[in-house]
This record gives sequence, C-alpha cells and structure tokens, in this order.
Amino acid sequence: MRSFTLLIFLVTALKSNLKYGFALSMDNSEAIAAALAPYIALRRTPETLNKVYDLYAAISADDIQAMARKYFIDRHRTIVTLSNKEDGKNAGQ
Repeated sequence: MRSFTLLIFLVTALKSNLKYGFALSMDNSEAIAAALAPYIALRRTPETLNKVYDLYAAISADDIQAMARKYFIDRHRTIVTLSNKEDGKNAGQ
C-alpha cells in the first residue's frame, strides 16, 4: 500500500510538472509560437493542446500499474552488458 501511495504522489507531481513547466516555458512571443505550433499543426486549433493536457490529467496511478504489469515482463526484457576495453585499439568499434 505504501508503494502505491508513493506512485500516486509521483504521478500527481509529474502531471503538475508537465502542465506548469510547459506554461512557464512560454515567457515570450517566440516561445509561445514555438510551443503552440506543433499542436496547431495537428488540428488547426490551439484546443488540441487542452485536449493533450486533459489526457495527461486523466492518467491515474492504476493506469500506470496496469501498463507496467502488461509490458514490463520477463518475456519483453532486453539485457545489455557494457564493458570497458583496456586498450584503446578497438575504440569506436
């Protein structure tokens, strides 16, 4: 239960950071134009941006746990082993 409470807190903090970080980044005309252009290009209305953030707001901790249970399974795992070569002869290969 404690980890789920932490997940709820983290999801809430993430959504807040996305929303307010985006808003704070629009501090001049050029920044506003650059931020809105990709969303307006999709549907020719700035309302698209509101829909995106409404979708973000609708995501719950339960949704994230369900996706984690579905996709973060051993069958989908990729293991990578990194090593450091002692001599520089094969660097970049």
